[in-house]
This record gives sequence, structure tokens and C-alpha cells, in this order.
Amino acid sequence: MDLEKLLIILVAIVIIAIVVSVIKNAIKFIIFVVVALLAVVFIRGVMAGKTPEEVFVDTKADAVYTKQLYEYSQKVKKSVDITLDAIDNKSLDKIKEENEKLHEYLEEVSDLYHGENLKGIHKKYCGYLESIVKSSDAILASGNLKENTLSNLEKVKGNLNSYLEDLLKIEVK
Repeated sequence: MDLEKLLIILVAIVIIAIVVSVIKNAIKFIIFVVVALLAVVFIRGVMAGKTPEEVFVDTKADAVYTKQLYEYSQKVKKSVDITLDAIDNKSLDKIKEENEKLHEYLEEVSDLYHGENLKGIHKKYCGYLESIVKSSDAILASGNLKENTLSNLEKVKGNLNSYLEDLLKIEVK
């Protein structure tokens, strides 16, 4: 039994050593990638005639911008999902509310500060977001049209019923 315990302890130590080794190598790889990425960014900045401080500020701004785009993407996705649910539930008020949010998001994203490297991404993102907003506007317009049409149909229906009642009240003399 002592031999079995010794073997289990030995196997556990080997497994722990392997796991620690893999984690160390993974950390080394991540550090290497980050350093390589920073070196490339620094070299590109220096080649563009920027000081190291300007390169750092631009890189930081791009990182913040990327995080903000991710957050706005989540907000837009949620708003579109709510809009689609509102269409299914025929809730025009909810569609209007989400449409206003989408317009706010477009305005806010358009004003986000970004570096020169992300100018193309910013332009594409704003273009796609603008298409989403236009689609939401179209949904809202068709919802308003439908609401007005339904309201008018209800009035016509009421008038028809009134005319029918008046018609049925006519007595033959």
C-alpha cells in the first residue's frame, strides 16, 4: 500500500509539473506576442515620423476605441433584438423607443475618437450602423402607417355600422 501511495504522489507531481510547464510556456508566448505587436506598432509609428509618446497615445486611443466599439455592438444587438420582439408583439411604442436609442448610438459612435489606423474600420462600422438605423426607421414608418391605416379602418368600420343602423331604422311607410 505504501508503494501505491508513492506512485500516486509521483504521478500527481509529474502532472503538476506538466501543467506548470504548459502555463509557463503559454505566458511566455503571450508576452512574446504582446512585445512583438508593440514593436511593430512602435516601428510603424517611428517610420511615420511620430515620437514614441505619440505612438503610445495613438495605441492607447485605438485600444479604447476598440473597446467602445465592442460595447456599442452589444448595445445595438440588444436594441435590434428588442425591436424584432416588438415587431412580433406589435408594440409600436417599444419600436419607437429602440429606434431613438439606435439614433443615439449612431450619433455617439460617429463622434468617437480613433487613430488614423482605424479610420477605415470606423467608416465601415458607421456605414453598417447607419444601415441598421435606416432599416429601423423604415420599420417605424411602416408601423406608423399601419397604425394610421388601422385607425382609419376603425373609423370607416364605425361609419359603416352607423350607416347600417341608420339604414335599418328606415321604415317602410
